[in-house]
Amino acid sequence: MSNNPVKRIFVIWTCSNQMSENRQKCLKSIYDNSGSEVILIDKTNIADWASSDDFHPAYNLLSCTHKADYLRCYLMHRYGGGYSDIKYCNFDWKVHFSSLELNNGFLMSGYSERSPFDIASDQQLVRNSYRDLPGMCQFIFKPKTELTYMWINNVHQYLDSIHNLLTHNPGTYHPRAIYRGAHDPNLLVRLRYIGSKYPLRWNSLLGRILHPIAYAFKHKIDLTMPYISISTSYR
Repeated sequence: MSNNPVKRIFVIWTCSNQMSENRQKCLKSIYDNSGSEVILIDKTNIADWASSDDFHPAYNLLSCTHKADYLRCYLMHRYGGGYSDIKYCNFDWKVHFSSLELNNGFLMSGYSERSPFDIASDQQLVRNSYRDLPGMCQFIFKPKTELTYMWINNVHQYLDSIHNLLTHNPGTYHPRAIYRGAHDPNLLVRLRYIGSKYPLRWNSLLGRILHPIAYAFKHKIDLTMPYISISTSYR
């Protein structure tokens, strides 16, 4: 059975609130410009793509944004294909799907990070290797590879370690609105989340897990995708 990715891009919206006009324009740009099938995963269709029995029991305790981080890991492992944040898309993804399909040595495609400050790892060796590491906003994965197994297993192990804390301090606010949220060393920032003990940082389920794994697999990652477009407002 081939593990080549289907030319399909998942986008995720786990919140109950409506997308802003800017978000809707960005979503439309993915439909219009990516040259690929686009699947918006939200509360109305998540059961069509994911079995809740497969989810870690802590899933429903996560904030909306961390649920999205969990889902992109789940979807990339189970199905493979593409994932994109709801940001403006200005390129055709088909060439990158085809390139990954043709190269048996690569397990994923993405764009290269631009700075060690973009790397969500405390390991200096990993941070210094930022040019060899993928960004977290858009990528393509082959499903059920050694990379994705390690990714989802590490996510589950991390959630195991904080499950009890999450039970008593579920994600009822948006911890990614500011870099560290309730964990920020700046007192004025922490005061915005006073009383919250939600144990996750904004990058706890994504970069802090995937960047070190990507470092271990950097020889199997194609980094020829364009850098994520941030010139157009998306909030």
